[in-house]
Amino acid sequence: MKYRIVDMQDKGYGVIATEVIEVGEAILEFTGPILKWDDIEYGSYDDHHSLMIGPDQYQGSSSGGPDDIVNHSCDPNAEIIFSAKIFIQAIKQIAVGEEITYDYEVAEKGRTSDYRMNCKCGAKNCRGTVGKKI
Repeated sequence: MKYRIVDMQDKGYGVIATEVIEVGEAILEFTGPILKWDDIEYGSYDDHHSLMIGPDQYQGSSSGGPDDIVNHSCDPNAEIIFSAKIFIQAIKQIAVGEEITYDYEVAEKGRTSDYRMNCKCGAKNCRGTVGKKI
């Protein structure tokens, strides 16, 4: 395992690299339950942290693993790969101690809710919010 969970203080927990992760390398798999939007309780952890994987299909975030807490960045170093399994893959070389992030917005296209959160990523190109724009 080339990562560990850490307290990121200003944005809750996150996942950092414990070894260099090369471009194209698979990092971790999403393993939560498969849910429909109507199965997700509004205001629940899954409501804010589930991953859209298809029309009205979501990977819930209650696996208890690091896939539940990988943080968003508007300038991510990883991306979601949808294949037989759903996992995060490095799109940039990730250094030891660097936080592993992906762009939540990419996984939220077409979401039917009014999901929106304030972004705390700190990237130079930060959009300020993630999710449906009002």
